Amino acid sequence: MTTQTCKYDGCNENIWNKSNNDFCLFHDPQIGKKNPSKIKKHIIRNNIYDFTGFKLPGNIIFKDGNFNDELNFEETLIEGVLIFKNCEFVKLKI
Repeated sequence: MTTQTCKYDGCNENIWNKSNNDFCLFHDPQIGKKNPSKIKKHIIRNNIYDFTGFKLPGNIIFKDGNFNDELNFEETLIEGVLIFKNCEFVKLKI
């Protein structure tokens, strides 16, 4: 069985199982139905630095992180608060 990937241009994430639109957890426009803690865990577990086009719901807090690659927030929709507390960045693209 072949795993389908998100239809957002350039995204290689798997389709989110609750998506009606063939998007991954990050690009699905049904932002209100997502779990912020699940998203945060997936970001940390997979060392995600490119948030281009992501739809981030609720409040997400990163503490004491070192982001060694460029963080890219171009075209990112943040609904709620995104906090980086005591974090270090190499490069940030907004």
